[in-house]
Amino acid sequence: MCDPVTATMVVMSTAQAGMSIKAQTEAAKQQASAQSAASERESIRFRQEMTARRAKEAQDNKIAANEVQNIVEKTRKAKATARVSASEAGVTGQSVQQLLDDFERQEAQAMFAISEQQSMGQVNTMLQDQNAIFGSANKLAQINQPIEQPDYLGAAMNLAGSAMSIYKGTQTRKLEDAQLKLTNAKLTEMGIDLDG
Repeated sequence: MCDPVTATMVVMSTAQAGMSIKAQTEAAKQQASAQSAASERESIRFRQEMTARRAKEAQDNKIAANEVQNIVEKTRKAKATARVSASEAGVTGQSVQQLLDDFERQEAQAMFAISEQQSMGQVNTMLQDQNAIFGSANKLAQINQPIEQPDYLGAAMNLAGSAMSIYKGTQTRKLEDAQLKLTNAKLTEMGIDLDG
Protein backbone atom coordinates (compact mmCIF):
# COMPACT_ATOMS: atom_id res chain seq x y z
CA MET A 1 0.00 0.00 0.00
CA CYS A 2 1.21 3.53 -0.84
CA ASP A 3 1.86 6.19 1.71
CA PRO A 4 -0.06 9.51 1.28
CA VAL A 5 2.99 11.43 0.00
CA THR A 6 3.66 8.87 -2.71
CA ALA A 7 -0.02 8.74 -3.67
CA THR A 8 -0.14 12.54 -3.90
CA MET A 9 2.99 12.60 -6.08
CA VAL A 10 1.51 9.96 -8.42
CA VAL A 11 -1.76 11.89 -8.72
CA MET A 12 0.10 15.17 -9.39
CA SER A 13 2.34 13.57 -12.04
CA THR A 14 -0.66 12.02 -13.77
CA ALA A 15 -2.57 15.32 -13.64
CA GLN A 16 0.46 17.17 -15.03
CA ALA A 17 0.69 14.72 -17.97
CA GLY A 18 -3.05 15.12 -18.62
CA MET A 19 -2.84 18.92 -18.51
CA SER A 20 0.14 18.85 -20.89
CA ILE A 21 -1.80 16.74 -23.41
CA LYS A 22 -4.85 19.01 -23.06
CA ALA A 23 -2.73 22.15 -23.58
CA GLN A 24 -1.04 20.61 -26.64
CA THR A 25 -4.42 19.59 -28.08
CA GLU A 26 -5.84 23.07 -27.54
CA ALA A 27 -2.78 24.70 -29.11
CA ALA A 28 -3.10 22.42 -32.15
CA LYS A 29 -6.81 23.34 -32.52
CA GLN A 30 -6.05 27.07 -32.23
CA GLN A 31 -3.25 26.80 -34.80
CA ALA A 32 -5.53 24.89 -37.19
CA SER A 33 -8.22 27.55 -36.76
CA ALA A 34 -5.69 30.38 -37.33
CA GLN A 35 -4.33 28.62 -40.42
CA SER A 36 -7.82 28.12 -41.82
CA ALA A 37 -8.66 31.81 -41.32
CA ALA A 38 -5.35 32.96 -42.83
CA SER A 39 -5.83 30.62 -45.81
CA GLU A 40 -9.31 32.01 -46.39
CA ARG A 41 -8.00 35.59 -46.23
CA GLU A 42 -5.24 34.74 -48.74
CA SER A 43 -7.76 33.09 -51.07
CA ILE A 44 -9.99 36.17 -50.94
CA ARG A 45 -7.00 38.47 -51.51
CA PHE A 46 -5.87 36.39 -54.48
CA ARG A 47 -9.35 36.35 -56.06
CA GLN A 48 -9.62 40.13 -55.63
CA GLU A 49 -6.19 40.61 -57.21
CA MET A 50 -7.12 38.43 -60.19
CA THR A 51 -10.50 40.18 -60.56
CA ALA A 52 -8.72 43.56 -60.59
CA ARG A 53 -6.32 42.25 -63.24
CA ARG A 54 -9.21 41.05 -65.43
CA ALA A 55 -10.96 44.42 -65.03
CA LYS A 56 -7.77 46.25 -66.07
CA GLU A 57 -7.32 43.87 -68.99
CA ALA A 58 -10.91 44.53 -70.13
CA GLN A 59 -10.34 48.28 -69.76
CA ASP A 60 -7.12 48.09 -71.81
CA ASN A 61 -8.93 46.07 -74.52
CA LYS A 62 -11.71 48.65 -74.63
CA ILE A 63 -9.18 51.48 -74.96
CA ALA A 64 -7.42 49.59 -77.78
CA ALA A 65 -10.74 48.96 -79.55
CA ASN A 66 -11.58 52.69 -79.30
CA GLU A 67 -8.16 53.60 -80.71
CA VAL A 68 -8.69 51.20 -83.64
CA GLN A 69 -12.14 52.67 -84.25
CA ASN A 70 -10.71 56.22 -84.18
CA ILE A 71 -7.93 55.29 -86.60
CA VAL A 72 -10.39 53.65 -89.02
CA GLU A 73 -12.69 56.68 -88.82
CA LYS A 74 -9.81 59.15 -89.35
CA THR A 75 -8.53 57.14 -92.31
CA ARG A 76 -12.03 56.95 -93.84
CA LYS A 77 -12.47 60.71 -93.44
CA ALA A 78 -8.99 61.49 -94.80
CA LYS A 79 -9.57 59.28 -97.85
CA ALA A 80 -13.00 60.83 -98.47
CA THR A 81 -11.57 64.33 -98.16
CA ALA A 82 -8.70 63.44 -100.53
CA ARG A 83 -11.11 62.01 -103.14
CA VAL A 84 -13.37 65.06 -102.99
CA SER A 85 -10.42 67.46 -103.13
CA ALA A 86 -8.84 65.55 -106.03
CA SER A 87 -12.16 65.43 -107.89
CA GLU A 88 -12.76 69.16 -107.40
CA ALA A 89 -9.22 69.91 -108.55
CA GLY A 90 -9.62 67.62 -111.52
CA VAL A 91 -6.76 65.40 -110.38
CA THR A 92 -7.07 61.70 -111.13
CA GLY A 93 -4.94 58.69 -111.68
CA GLN A 94 -1.79 57.50 -110.04
CA SER A 95 -1.14 60.47 -107.72
CA VAL A 96 -4.59 60.20 -106.12
CA GLN A 97 -4.17 56.44 -105.68
CA GLN A 98 -0.74 56.97 -104.07
CA LEU A 99 -2.29 59.41 -101.62
CA LEU A 100 -5.08 56.95 -100.75
CA ASP A 101 -2.50 54.12 -100.42
CA ASP A 102 -0.45 56.32 -98.07
CA PHE A 103 -3.51 56.79 -95.83
CA GLU A 104 -4.02 53.02 -95.78
CA ARG A 105 -0.33 52.44 -95.01
CA GLN A 106 -0.52 54.86 -92.08
CA GLU A 107 -3.68 53.11 -90.87
CA ALA A 108 -1.99 49.69 -91.10
CA GLN A 109 1.07 50.94 -89.18
CA ALA A 110 -1.11 52.37 -86.41
CA MET A 111 -3.16 49.16 -86.25
CA PHE A 112 0.02 47.08 -86.11
CA ALA A 113 1.38 49.24 -83.27
CA ILE A 114 -1.85 48.79 -81.31
CA SER A 115 -1.81 45.04 -81.98
CA GLU A 116 1.81 44.77 -80.82
CA GLN A 117 1.05 46.81 -77.73
CA GLN A 118 -1.89 44.52 -76.94
CA SER A 119 0.24 41.39 -77.49
CA MET A 120 2.97 42.66 -75.18
CA GLY A 121 0.34 43.65 -72.63
CA GLN A 122 -1.14 40.13 -72.78
CA VAL A 123 2.29 38.55 -72.27
CA ASN A 124 2.93 40.92 -69.37
CA THR A 125 -0.47 40.10 -67.86
CA MET A 126 0.20 36.37 -68.24
CA LEU A 127 3.57 36.71 -66.49
CA GLN A 128 2.02 38.80 -63.71
CA ASP A 129 -0.74 36.19 -63.32
CA GLN A 130 1.81 33.38 -63.06
CA ASN A 131 3.79 35.40 -60.53
CA ALA A 132 0.63 36.07 -58.50
CA ILE A 133 -0.33 32.38 -58.58
CA PHE A 134 3.16 31.35 -57.49
CA GLY A 135 3.20 34.02 -54.76
CA SER A 136 -0.20 32.96 -53.45
CA ALA A 137 0.81 29.28 -53.46
CA ASN A 138 3.96 30.16 -51.49
CA LYS A 139 1.92 32.25 -49.04
CA LEU A 140 -0.50 29.36 -48.51
CA ALA A 141 2.43 26.97 -47.99
CA GLN A 142 3.86 29.33 -45.36
CA ILE A 143 0.49 29.61 -43.66
CA ASN A 144 -0.24 25.90 -43.66
CA GLN A 145 2.86 24.57 -41.96
CA PRO A 146 2.39 21.19 -40.26
CA ILE A 147 0.61 21.48 -36.94
CA GLU A 148 2.39 19.89 -34.02
CA GLN A 149 0.08 17.28 -32.59
CA PRO A 150 -0.15 16.29 -28.90
CA ASP A 151 2.85 14.21 -27.82
CA TYR A 152 1.15 11.28 -26.12
CA LEU A 153 4.35 9.22 -26.09
CA GLY A 154 6.34 12.09 -24.58
CA ALA A 155 3.69 12.60 -21.90
CA ALA A 156 3.68 8.86 -21.17
CA MET A 157 7.49 8.83 -20.95
CA ASN A 158 7.45 11.83 -18.59
CA LEU A 159 4.81 10.11 -16.48
CA ALA A 160 6.87 6.91 -16.45
CA GLY A 161 9.97 8.91 -15.48
CA SER A 162 8.05 10.57 -12.67
CA ALA A 163 6.72 7.20 -11.51
CA MET A 164 10.26 5.81 -11.49
CA SER A 165 11.47 8.81 -9.48
CA ILE A 166 8.60 8.38 -7.03
CA TYR A 167 9.33 4.64 -6.75
CA LYS A 168 13.04 5.32 -6.23
CA GLY A 169 12.22 7.92 -3.57
CA THR A 170 9.88 5.48 -1.83
CA GLN A 171 12.46 2.71 -1.90
CA THR A 172 15.15 5.09 -0.62
CA ARG A 173 12.90 6.13 2.29
CA LYS A 174 12.18 2.47 3.08
CA LEU A 175 15.88 1.68 3.00
CA GLU A 176 16.67 4.68 5.23
CA ASP A 177 13.89 3.62 7.64
CA ALA A 178 15.24 0.08 7.72
CA GLN A 179 18.80 1.35 8.32
CA LEU A 180 17.56 3.61 11.10
CA LYS A 181 15.74 0.71 12.78
CA LEU A 182 18.80 -1.47 12.42
CA THR A 183 21.02 1.24 13.90
CA ASN A 184 18.58 1.79 16.80
CA ALA A 185 18.42 -1.95 17.42
CA LYS A 186 22.24 -2.22 17.50
CA LEU A 187 22.48 0.75 19.82
CA THR A 188 19.84 -0.77 22.11
CA GLU A 189 21.71 -4.09 22.00
CA MET A 190 24.87 -2.24 23.04
CA GLY A 191 22.95 -0.71 25.93
CA ILE A 192 22.74 2.78 24.54
CA ASP A 193 19.35 4.30 25.05
CA LEU A 194 18.57 7.10 22.61
CA ASP A 195 15.40 8.14 24.45
CA GLY A 196 17.10 8.60 27.75
